[in-house]
Amino acid sequence: MSTGRPHPAPRGPTGGDTDVGGNVALARTSMRNHLRAVFSDIERIRAHSPELFANDPSTVPVRRNVAVWE
Repeated sequence: MSTGRPHPAPRGPTGGDTDVGGNVALARTSMRNHLRAVFSDIERIRAHSPELFANDPSTVPVRRNVAVWE
């Protein structure tokens, strides 16, 4: 379930990307969990701002440059 906050990539104890130590099953599980969170966020954003998504699969979305000044 999405919390409405961005989901960062999985992090290990030192703050870097998760180190699965060659454990393929753990890597797959971590990636699946991360992607589920990302796809959940995409659906939440689509529901809130449908204009950001193409409705017709034969059209190409127009990329807009948006500058954010902080």
